[in-house]
Amino acid sequence: MPASSSDVGSIQWVDIGFWIKPDGKTDDAEILRGSRSTGWAGYLVKQVSARRYTGTDGAAGARGVYRVERFSLRGTYQTPTGSLINRRGGPGELEVLDLTLPDTTITASR
Repeated sequence: MPASSSDVGSIQWVDIGFWIKPDGKTDDAEILRGSRSTGWAGYLVKQVSARRYTGTDGAAGARGVYRVERFSLRGTYQTPTGSLINRRGGPGELEVLDLTLPDTTITASR
């Protein structure tokens, strides 16, 4: 069924914090905050927990680097039937934004 001019597509988001240990494995991934309902994001925590990064020469016993990423699930823009105004309401897409402070990120090279 096509969208009508009164349909509103909501944006759902969560911020996930996690540690990158010196061996490159992630640890303690958790949802820090988010929109009203965060139940949809459980699979994102599992995905972040399964990530692997390049190891670093961390000092013995060092915890690693802490990162925070925002995951936003929102509809694409479309013009609903009976309207001239473009708005979110199409198929959902996931966008990821790194919120970690620039001086604490891990430098990657190719």
